[in-house]
Amino acid sequence: EHNRLHQLKLLVTNAKLKEPPGLFNKGDPYAEVTVDGQPPHRTDTVKATWEPCWNHPFDLLVSERSEIEIKVFYQVPLQERPVRRLQHDQLSSTPAPERQQSATGQL
Repeated sequence: EHNRLHQLKLLVTNAKLKEPPGLFNKGDPYAEVTVDGQPPHRTDTVKATWEPCWNHPFDLLVSERSEIEIKVFYQVPLQERPVRRLQHDQLSSTPAPERQQSATGQL
């Protein structure tokens, strides 16, 4: 029963990132969603903001013991090589068809 897969609809809406000290340009953030260590699903990149808005829906297959990890990356433009930074939040959930769960975090 614990390995039974359920479809989970996840909506990655937005983030409010802390501006790193010493940067003069705004980052180009995107989010990645990983379920149980599988290859990540990715949002589009939003240019030049610390408060990206994606409203990106994902249809995920999860079990009752699945772990969902949401990571937010950003690249800094106008540098010789893009610098990737990471801020993330982790969610663990037990899917239920009649329950909707939302998670918000300050990254």
